[in-house]
Amino acid sequence: NFAFSGKRCRGARQLGSRFCIHALNNPQNVSPAKRANIERAMIDLGYVRNHAARALRSQRSHMVGVLMPTLDYALYAKLVDSFTKRFSEAGISALIASLDHRDKKLKEARLLLERGAEALILVGEHHRQALYGMVTQWKLPFVHACIFDSQSDYPSAGFDNSAAAAKIT
Repeated sequence: NFAFSGKRCRGARQLGSRFCIHALNNPQNVSPAKRANIERAMIDLGYVRNHAARALRSQRSHMVGVLMPTLDYALYAKLVDSFTKRFSEAGISALIASLDHRDKKLKEARLLLERGAEALILVGEHHRQALYGMVTQWKLPFVHACIFDSQSDYPSAGFDNSAAAAKIT
């Protein structure tokens, strides 16, 4: 493991050192062909980015925490798959905490924050008030997933089970 060197990148693929660093930090501003060239140089050099150093410098972790009740059901597994695919496209990693005990959610949410989560996705709607107090104190963006409640004080994205049940009965 070694520190990134623009000179080593330049030597491996005849790329400018400033361009290599710019491309790593702003991949959306670089053509796919040039980005692929830099990624090949990184592989050739055995370089792996140091995420902790990047987070310290940028004050961004590029991680979202997801609190799930369980992964035992196909619906939740597909949800995680969808989250991680979409996040990956945006350069964001998902930290998944799966637990079925309501009292442990606050502890898990705190651990996700300590590990750098910049936002939380709370699957379902039944959470302790202390959890909402913590995300408010930290000014942490969050959303309830798999539920939609237009009357809630909290943001939600999903479906309205009550309305759906009313339509079919």
